[in-house]
Amino acid sequence: MPVRRCVKSWVAVAAVFVLSGCASLGGPLEHRAAKSELLKYPTHGFLSALIESSTRSGVYAAAQAQQGKGLYDKQCAQCHGTLLQGAGQIAPLVGEDFLANWAGRTLADLYTQTQTTMPTSQPGSLKPDEMAQLLAYILSANRFPAGKQELPERLEKLKEIHIDRPDQ
Repeated sequence: MPVRRCVKSWVAVAAVFVLSGCASLGGPLEHRAAKSELLKYPTHGFLSALIESSTRSGVYAAAQAQQGKGLYDKQCAQCHGTLLQGAGQIAPLVGEDFLANWAGRTLADLYTQTQTTMPTSQPGSLKPDEMAQLLAYILSANRFPAGKQELPERLEKLKEIHIDRPDQ
């Protein structure tokens, strides 16, 4: 097992113990490392189901992203550009500026922001499955890896997925 993956696994095991109250050192949970600090490292295997996941762990399906591209081309490209680059006051949906704005937040945050403000002509008109497709396309355009499962449509599930910078 590569050292990096082994270290990440041990960090995940430690996080599970601390969050479940099994660790008795260090006083109350409030005085230990914050939950978000413990969980900012992606995990692999069965522990990823126990701990919040990351956009680096393949949280959308490639076919879903392809559907999102078609929807993006019809609904979003006119303002955000065909390459998701944005222009002027139109926010980019790809690249360093996008990641600087969204890294450290959850996909639920991005979903909510998009759902309540887009498209500008009819905010809130996109259905949950369309929102999931668009988010999958945005993730693929930002070089996050695809996985086997589709990105969930439910906001509660998206709250568990953190937007982390993709591996370079």
